[in-house]
Amino acid sequence: MVHKNNLTPEEYEILVKEFYNNILKQEKYENIDVKHNVKIKGESGATHQIDVYWEYWMAGVKKIVCIECKNWRKKVEKGHISSFIAVLNDIGPVNGIYVTTRGYQSGAKRMAKNKMQLLVANPETRKYESSLKFVHSKVVDAEFYYEVDLPIEVQRELAKHFSCQDHNCMYYDHSIDAYISQNEFENYLVREFSGRYTEDISNISLCLKEEMYRCKRVSYNIVCQEFPHLTLKGITEVVELVTEEILSVLPGHI
Repeated sequence: MVHKNNLTPEEYEILVKEFYNNILKQEKYENIDVKHNVKIKGESGATHQIDVYWEYWMAGVKKIVCIECKNWRKKVEKGHISSFIAVLNDIGPVNGIYVTTRGYQSGAKRMAKNKMQLLVANPETRKYESSLKFVHSKVVDAEFYYEVDLPIEVQRELAKHFSCQDHNCMYYDHSIDAYISQNEFENYLVREFSGRYTEDISNISLCLKEEMYRCKRVSYNIVCQEFPHLTLKGITEVVELVTEEILSVLPGHI
């Protein structure tokens, strides 16, 4: 089911930001931080608010992209484009993109030609039936491997304390130099699906009766139990941006 646009101006700007962020990731652009609501000081000394902004490097030259977003019920006019061009010129060499929901008047299109990219982008909210299941995951049949060979009786003693959830058996996490409880340790091991897993736990020591036993890895089973009677059903909303390019940019621009 598709519902009409009911976003606030700020929500629309954030949606445009995420839209371009996803495009850049798909195009394999790396280390680009797409920002929302950025203040830029121009050559005139004036400070300009930019709805969506990012920088990138091409052939050793820094490129800047500035986007103006308008979640409007009317078409963008020539004067609006002229104002944005003045902002871009004051900032300096920059690629401009104008994004709106209702389109552009003919004068606005002529004004923008060879100066910026024009897009019409309308958000569509789709609703889907969804459910939330309650699942309990439990660690069982754990088999520990240690940094040094331990006597069989010591291994059995440690395994017994783990399986019985003995609170006298503690775990020392060398990565944070702190003790952790068995619940915290098991939460580290828990997985989403049932099955047999092996985990590197070389940062963990089992502590029992004031002795510390440094581990290497642990092999264990995860058993997942569902509770169908606790399942919650509802509606999930997904907002998508449907775009149409009205005017392309100059060759070589992003």
